[in-house]
Amino acid sequence: MFSPEEGTDDTYTQTVLNISLEEGIQTFLSVDFVNKKLFRQIKDYNATLIHRELTPTSEAAKMAESEGADIIIVTGYDEGGWIPQNQIGTFSIVPTIVDAVDIPVMATGGINDIRGVRAAFVLGAEGVYVGTRFIVSEECPASDITKQDIIRSKAKDLVFVSSLQRSTPHKLARELESMYKNGMSPDEEMSLRPGMLEGKLDEGIVSVNTAIDVITEVKSCEDIVKELMADFIK
Repeated sequence: MFSPEEGTDDTYTQTVLNISLEEGIQTFLSVDFVNKKLFRQIKDYNATLIHRELTPTSEAAKMAESEGADIIIVTGYDEGGWIPQNQIGTFSIVPTIVDAVDIPVMATGGINDIRGVRAAFVLGAEGVYVGTRFIVSEECPASDITKQDIIRSKAKDLVFVSSLQRSTPHKLARELESMYKNGMSPDEEMSLRPGMLEGKLDEGIVSVNTAIDVITEVKSCEDIVKELMADFIK
């Protein structure tokens, strides 16, 4: 669930939370701001609360912990999706947040193979949160064209379509890149479905992390998990 700042009126989030609690959901993911009211409701039900700040800082992590978060997801600048605005890489921000809180930390951003998992754990993370790698899975509904685009693409070729998002380089992405460089604010969010889901690469954007060079084939989710967690699976 997305967490607006306390004091804002978000009827949708509150409704989703109420229904989820009534249905006995025991794990919640909060994204962006710490909403103290929602946090209290979740903790009153003794549910597990995982919090992910879009732009992680030690101060934000400490606040989330003090308000009842059980796990912190730490997002590095390497990630796909909405890029943190502090421009700190995953393997720089992870130990910073690990040192700031006493609850488990999960690392995310550019983790596509077991080497990334191992590095995250060495730096103090107790779990990883993986996105881009699972786009290139058999089960993902993304177009096969999109999956092959990610396999073919290299990190050095990615373009910024805004301060919040990067994409593989195709017609619309190039146009958005030009607009961004010229100080305009393109609305690239509306272009996710054509590129990510439908494989219309010139009509949308394909948002990925910066470690795509190591993604070389489509695999099942089971095989991806086994590869990522090989050190922990007996």
